[in-house]
Amino acid sequence: MTENPYPNLGFNPVPCSAAEVAALGTMVKAATDAVIETNTFLARIRSSIADVHLGRKHDATRPRFDTALARDLGYAQTSLENSALLVQNWHTTLTSSQQIARTLDAEAASRRASHARAIDALQRAKSNPDFDLATEQFTTSTQWADAQARLDRAAAELTSAVAAVNTCQRDIDAIIERAANLQSDTTTNSSVVGDNSITPHVTPLPSEFPPVVYLPVLTEVQRVEEAQIMLRQTQDGRVACLAYSALDRLHHCCGSDQPWMWTPTVALDALQLAQPFELLFLDLEIPEENRLANLT
Repeated sequence: MTENPYPNLGFNPVPCSAAEVAALGTMVKAATDAVIETNTFLARIRSSIADVHLGRKHDATRPRFDTALARDLGYAQTSLENSALLVQNWHTTLTSSQQIARTLDAEAASRRASHARAIDALQRAKSNPDFDLATEQFTTSTQWADAQARLDRAAAELTSAVAAVNTCQRDIDAIIERAANLQSDTTTNSSVVGDNSITPHVTPLPSEFPPVVYLPVLTEVQRVEEAQIMLRQTQDGRVACLAYSALDRLHHCCGSDQPWMWTPTVALDALQLAQPFELLFLDLEIPEENRLANLT
């Protein structure tokens, strides 16, 4: 168990790790940069009126790039940029909250020390030997008046000591209440970020990954925006996308009748947003009995 960094509060009102939030921000920024790079790449393709190929058993050339993909990439970029801002604000708020927690812990330490001194003073006041004068007998009025004065002073000191203890305890309770409110605010802020941000686990593609990949699709279509990439489920239940580094490898691994499309590798993040998958396999050979032609 992690040691409580705020021992005088008795609990950690800001249990989140600023370092982990900063790392999360780095991950979201990396995803954002990847989508921006994709958008830039596709913009260059559209501006140069480059042909994008859509294949069945043969090549077919389309005159314009996939507008649906460009639109989805725009949505993805906006969403990720909003997420990056949320995480950045979360980190700023968290850092500030941790400073407040440290201040509260220091205040609690001071008040607890004062409370301890007040308890000691209360014990001394209770043990004042002058209280024994209440049971003694006096022969003169002067002795009685002196004893009464000492008793009054002892009682006043006891009353003051009790008040000091109560004041210190109220101060401690107020500090703990402020720390509890800080904890509640921190939990709320964390929930807001969790509910509104995209926090994908980004695993960079290997450097040798091809810049363009060929993807099996479910059916032959006339327009790329209508294509649905073929996803496969692994034995452990995860969803996988199959990608191929060349068209001949796709035909060899999936069969010559397999419909296909190609896409820039940097666009895979956007495809994953549109059709979520957890794994990406390159040049994976599909057994004959599991190929599309044998499943229909």
